[in-house]
Amino acid sequence: MAVTPAFRFRPAPAAASAAALAAAVPVALSAPALARPLGPALVLVVLLPALAGFLLGGLFGRILRRRPRLAAALAALLVALPWAGVAAAGIARAPWAAVLGPLAAATVPLLPSSFRHVLVRLAVAAAVLLLRPAAELRPSDEAVRPVVVFGIDAATWPEIEPLLAAGELPNLAAFRAAGASGVLMSEEPTLSPRVWTIIATGQPTEVNGVVDFNSDRSMLRVGRFWDAAVAAGSAVGLMEWHITWPPDDLPGFGVPGWLARGFQTRPPEASFLKKLEAGGKARLPLFSREMLGAGFSALAVSAADHALANLAAAAEIVLGGLGEEDSYWRVKLIQARLQTDLYLELMQRERPGCSAIILYPVDSLGHNYWKYHEPEAFGPEAFAGVSDEERRARSEVVRDAYRECDRLLGRVLDRLDLERTTVMIVSDHGMKAAAEGGHLAGRVRARTLFELLGMKDRLNYSVAGKQLNISSAVGGEAGRRDLLEVHRLLSEAHVAGRPEVHPFLPQPFRPELGLVVVDYALREIQDPETVLVVAGREVKVADLFRAEDRSGDHRLEGVILIRGPEIAAGARIEDADLYDVAPTLLHLMGLEVPADLPGRVLTEAFRPEALAARPVRERPGGLPEPPPAVMPARAESETAGANLQELGYLDAGD
Repeated sequence: MAVTPAFRFRPAPAAASAAALAAAVPVALSAPALARPLGPALVLVVLLPALAGFLLGGLFGRILRRRPRLAAALAALLVALPWAGVAAAGIARAPWAAVLGPLAAATVPLLPSSFRHVLVRLAVAAAVLLLRPAAELRPSDEAVRPVVVFGIDAATWPEIEPLLAAGELPNLAAFRAAGASGVLMSEEPTLSPRVWTIIATGQPTEVNGVVDFNSDRSMLRVGRFWDAAVAAGSAVGLMEWHITWPPDDLPGFGVPGWLARGFQTRPPEASFLKKLEAGGKARLPLFSREMLGAGFSALAVSAADHALANLAAAAEIVLGGLGEEDSYWRVKLIQARLQTDLYLELMQRERPGCSAIILYPVDSLGHNYWKYHEPEAFGPEAFAGVSDEERRARSEVVRDAYRECDRLLGRVLDRLDLERTTVMIVSDHGMKAAAEGGHLAGRVRARTLFELLGMKDRLNYSVAGKQLNISSAVGGEAGRRDLLEVHRLLSEAHVAGRPEVHPFLPQPFRPELGLVVVDYALREIQDPETVLVVAGREVKVADLFRAEDRSGDHRLEGVILIRGPEIAAGARIEDADLYDVAPTLLHLMGLEVPADLPGRVLTEAFRPEALAARPVRERPGGLPEPPPAVMPARAESETAGANLQELGYLDAGD
């Protein structure tokens, strides 16, 4: 009778199968987003841990020749630890599952580990990823007809149409074909917090109270469309909407936009996103236990393909020694993926009837990379320091922002019940080449100007395109008097010896707006040696202005698209503006439209039979009041200011 040779235990394959199980089991139970899509999940959660276990098992096997099972267990345990961290992250669903990874790493090498056993365990690890498939996102209540707002800051049809024609935005193309679409007209000044608040409230700035980037939640005077949903009994979900920090104590979830001055979110465990967005800009060490925990939470909510893309981009930035220009756009796409993944995770948990997410890469990358996107839009002397090689290398960054937003739109739509849910895609304004881009004196040094006016500590500012927007840091009647004086002094400023030539062109002052909006006479201030007289004091152009380094600027034409069970396929939306969004959303939710809202319901987007069955209903008054704002004693983060400087709304050092 033949004698079967004794099996020789090999630590490398044993460690590989143990590591794969140690990663897959806790991920499937506690971070199921990482188990989807299946192909990338197999690579990230099974094959890579198995490969790491195999290599470490071989290494430790050589060191611990007499204890091969211990070598395999140590190798698998080393691989299991980061996955245990993901499973135990604050945002993870079942932190208790974190112990299963190290347990598998320690015990599996004690079992028989023939080649067949190893293959079976790898197959089991792969099968485990199917334990918790992605569920369709349905509201937990029927208080309102479900709506989702998908915001793409700065999206505009002149940039979208060529990409649609080339078949590069498949989700947006299918969405437009199945629904209604048109231009959404914005208004100046196109400051994002101001405009998104008009969209949310349906009311102008003088009514809603939000003026510019220096405004905060305490200044909001009126309700928003989601306050009406809450009043009707629905939960709400908000991701990255401006002027929502600190988040209100409302049913559902709230993760404020990038103007947040702290890390507060609802639920608190979602704050990891704000910490990661802050990075080195916050009072938080980049390499710290808290940031490590934020990284684990990010992985816990990420889809597997997004996690792989984010890790690859981060490795390029850190290991590739990329400069700021090549790192910035990668970071913005990472942020958009993380924001979408967290939105879907919180939607799964809270099931709100009304929710919104805003993505910002089209805006942030448009401001900074338009000189590569459309170099022919600028004169030969503009951005002279940019080489042809740099233009070629970064020529697709703006279009990549649109492509990524389209992909993320598809990820959201795939999870929604589109038979019941209405989705609105909207932008606050568009984007185009900056007319003053690269001009020698295209941008005023605001703090220097305020010193000349004798009001350095009494004024705030932000820049939108070629406009300087000045608001009061004091408020009240004293602030109004300051703004009137600023308007007078800037109107009287002139070129020395030529009192009829004015470098500043303030628009008519509207006290109710709370802003002095100032244009520049660019042709008159291109010579750096030209002397200006401001508030009776002389100053050279070179000392008061600098070259404009932003190459993309806002345009008024934004986008609006609506798709849902009551929406007519292929319908055109005509003459829509910011004030029409809130009334339309209220009607889509099945709620009455307050008569105080100046906008209208976009009835041309609806099927006639849907409007006949459910006509627009109005009621007296306005939207329900928002909850009282509870502002923290101090800000935790300098992220807002740093982001404003990156986008060119503030100058460095302000």
